[in-house]
Amino acid sequence: MALKLNYKFIFLIFSIFYIFSCAEDKKNNEDAIESTQKLVSSSWMVIDLNGITSFTRNPSIHINLEQNKISGSTSCNKYFGSLTVENNMLSTTNIASTKMMCNDISIEDTFIKFINQTLYIEIKNGQLNLYDVEGKLVIKCSPLVED
Repeated sequence: MALKLNYKFIFLIFSIFYIFSCAEDKKNNEDAIESTQKLVSSSWMVIDLNGITSFTRNPSIHINLEQNKISGSTSCNKYFGSLTVENNMLSTTNIASTKMMCNDISIEDTFIKFINQTLYIEIKNGQLNLYDVEGKLVIKCSPLVED
């Protein structure tokens, strides 16, 4: 009898863990959908680029998911290309840019390096955070208010 009771108790514990893990998966899926919906047509100003927070001109990111396009400013030049967003992962292709002469090309080089990677997207507290494959925050943006 005690053995039967132990099996029931163990079954109950596993059932509870299963229910909570499914709830967490559902929440993660809902977060991914919400983040994607906020990106449909959005513009962002880079406020932190891999630890750099002071810019002569802030880089920007303009996302148009309906046309699968990304564009913006690297801080000096304009860039544009194609993008896909799936499961909160942003991937770009065919990134091209204008080639104006810039005083400090290091910001542009760093920005282009990261925007050409597959990045994990998180929208939290109204900010767009982009993480590299190791999970390091590499680009943090605030909403861009255009004049």
